[in-house]
Amino acid sequence: MTVVFSIEDLIVRGSLGGALLGIDGHELRACLGERDARAQQVWRYGSFEAHLLACGRVGRLSLAELGQPNAGEGRTLDPWILAELSGASPSAVRALLQRHEIDARPVEARDDGEVLQVEGGAELHFAKAGGGLQAIVVRATGELPAPPPDGWDKIYSVPDWWDHPRGGVTNFRGVPHRFASEFADIDADDDIYALTPLSDEVFRLALEDWQIWRRWEQAYQARRTTMETHPALPADQERHREIEQALKGTGFDRAVDDDDFARGEGPSIRVRAEYESSGLDNGHASLYVRWTPV
Repeated sequence: MTVVFSIEDLIVRGSLGGALLGIDGHELRACLGERDARAQQVWRYGSFEAHLLACGRVGRLSLAELGQPNAGEGRTLDPWILAELSGASPSAVRALLQRHEIDARPVEARDDGEVLQVEGGAELHFAKAGGGLQAIVVRATGELPAPPPDGWDKIYSVPDWWDHPRGGVTNFRGVPHRFASEFADIDADDDIYALTPLSDEVFRLALEDWQIWRRWEQAYQARRTTMETHPALPADQERHREIEQALKGTGFDRAVDDDDFARGEGPSIRVRAEYESSGLDNGHASLYVRWTPV
């Protein structure tokens, strides 16, 4: 797994290796790999930290060691212009960011120093009395979206989308499942899906592959790559192929077979779906779902 901690993504988009505010521990591990250290609800990755709230969701991402940051074992650091930003004053940082067409606005002064806010991105924290940049912090400024209401589940990934979700990874009654549409050419409200329980290992691999695709999508939208690299950035392509190979024979890599039900193998539950937005900015996986057996 090749994960890049991009300082530009952290500052401008509030993203750390594809991890965003509001995701849970399963997704965090799929985005960033195994943590280097953990203290209570703080997961540490080299010089970077992800803080989990009591609800189990990421409420803060941060970097406080600007002088000699590292991404930890198995990850790489793209420092962007960090060397110029580190230790610079608020006015100097604003000027540097403006050269890259990024606006950072002062927020209400705090006792521990000035703060600049990048819209849609990070807070930049400075030392007292006009001191230099000391920390980059992405944090929830309000309440995170509530967990799924009773009777609803979370969708973790939707790699198959045609007019509406057709397949991916979801929870069903608290257990990770693969969901796969029978692909009837009908409205989403009438579509029938098959749910298959997933082992912990298949669940982890499927989420990891989803994050590989998300990194590609983010780079494509930022015009840092082209369709020629789809569905994985060059640095991730070998790992993507490894995951594809590992998923062969698990049932995750094949289409739904009507005979599965007759044999009593594979998918064992047929359901309809009702979707609602979760309020999270996480691509097609920003959905909650209510599965109704048929």
